[in-house]
Amino acid sequence: MTEDYQERLSQLAMLIYVSQIDGEVDDEEQALVDTMAERLEIKEDDKHLLMTGELVVKLHVPSSEWERVENFHLCMMMSSISGEFDSQEALFCKRLGLKMGVRDEVMNKVITLFRQYHPDAVPVQELKRVYQIGHN
Repeated sequence: MTEDYQERLSQLAMLIYVSQIDGEVDDEEQALVDTMAERLEIKEDDKHLLMTGELVVKLHVPSSEWERVENFHLCMMMSSISGEFDSQEALFCKRLGLKMGVRDEVMNKVITLFRQYHPDAVPVQELKRVYQIGHN
C-alpha cells in the first residue's frame, strides 16, 4: 500500500468515524462517504472494511495548513449533512482539528457558522472570510 493511498484512506476513515459517532450512519452520511471514496479512489473492499471496523487506519495529519483546514471542514460537513447538527460529531471534529493543528479560533468560528446556518449550507464567502482571517 503506497503512502499516498494510506493518506487517502485516512481522510475517508476520518469521515467514517464522524458518521458513526452517534451509532447510526444516515443515508446522507453514507452518500458523502461513497462520494468521497470514489473521489479519493478508494477500493470498494477497503471502504467496506473501514465501515465495518475491520480495517483501522491511523489518522494522517496533513503537512499543509490548508489541507488540515479542508479536512476539518469536511468533518464539519459530515456532522451536519443529515439535517441535524450533531453536537457529539462537532466535538469529535474539534478534537480532530486540535490534533491536526487547526487554530482554535478558526474552528470555533466555523462551528458557530455551521450552527447559525443549519440546516442550510454555510455561504462559501463566509467560510473563506473565517479561514482567511485565521491566516493573517
